[in-house]
Amino acid sequence: MVLFSILLNCIAIGSTETVVAIFNITAPALDLSYAAVILARNLYASRIEFRPGPYVLGWMQKPLNYIATTWVFFISVVLFFPTVTPVTATNFNYAVVVGAAIAVFSWGWWWAGARK
Repeated sequence: MVLFSILLNCIAIGSTETVVAIFNITAPALDLSYAAVILARNLYASRIEFRPGPYVLGWMQKPLNYIATTWVFFISVVLFFPTVTPVTATNFNYAVVVGAAIAVFSWGWWWAGARK
């Protein structure tokens, strides 16, 4: 794991924009991973058995979950925006490119064998 971290940080020696893009994908990716579980819970609630814990939201669960996922999707899009203007090739937020590459790789991996 340490070697992987060292190699990942060595990217910054060659290209600062690349390592910034890789690090900028972490916040939206983490947020979207939480939102996916919340959204799946709402969409598949009728198909799965759910055993509630000591604290439940009651009738407010679905509306609050939809509000939360809407907010996460909105803020994730905002996090892909460039942070300064005017936007040039050196200050563009390339996290969306890294995110798209991760999505294409994940979809390909699923299509190659995980879907079975």
